Amino acid sequence: MGRLILRSPLALLLVWLALILSLLVVRPQPFGLAFWSLTAAVVLVGFAQMRRSRLEAVAEQDAFAHWSNRLSALGAVRDVEDDGHLYEWLDPPHWQDVFAALERMPAGSRSLRQAIRATHPEVLQ
Repeated sequence: MGRLILRSPLALLLVWLALILSLLVVRPQPFGLAFWSLTAAVVLVGFAQMRRSRLEAVAEQDAFAHWSNRLSALGAVRDVEDDGHLYEWLDPPHWQDVFAALERMPAGSRSLRQAIRATHPEVLQ
């Protein structure tokens, strides 16, 4: 449980904020050991936060590309209004249900609207 809390983006952000505040409140002697230690900690945690954010963005892009490729490979007709956020309509496990419904349909008449209505009708109301 403790490791999970430390891995959350919010925990990392709170640690970074606490370090910055401690640097401002403690006001260590400029260029002393405490000053450099706190400054180094602020910079390292800041870089860790940036790296985490970048990795999450790349993972999200990869997940979208995989979803888009899978939908295209099924040859489903995109007969729903898509404003560019179709991927965000459902969570990944729910999209698995939609893909399973599409795979059960005959190859020539796969309809994304029908698959979504069959699995998650509340989305298209």
